[in-house]
Amino acid sequence: MEKRALGVFQKLYQYFQVSFYFWVFILKGFVIYSLVPACTALLRTMEELRQKNNEEKENVGQVFSRHFRNYKSKRLLSFLFAIIMIVSYSSLVLLNKMENNLALILTILFIYLIALIWLFLRIQYFIWATEIGVVKKLLF
Repeated sequence: MEKRALGVFQKLYQYFQVSFYFWVFILKGFVIYSLVPACTALLRTMEELRQKNNEEKENVGQVFSRHFRNYKSKRLLSFLFAIIMIVSYSSLVLLNKMENNLALILTILFIYLIALIWLFLRIQYFIWATEIGVVKKLLF
């Protein structure tokens, strides 16, 4: 029983470490430039930690850093995503401050546009996850 409890706490500690490194790398890239690489590294690191046996000890920071470097080239995508979200949010706030009928129509169109962008990103994520094999493990 003690060994099982120790294993659970070790896994929790590893997950806290992954979370810590996620936030460090997000801040390291000023959020805008590292959003996509950090999120991808988070998913890949968690997947690797779940697959490894307890005997295979590798530093969580090194694993996260390796995955972050693999996706560091996606900084432009991260920048574009962040800028689109900032502009969308700012536009919605400014549209809500207007008090005419056109503001309501533009707000509805803008929310529709954001939903389409979100749907496109989800489809792209699903395609990417299928390519690397994550979806198979999640679905089956």
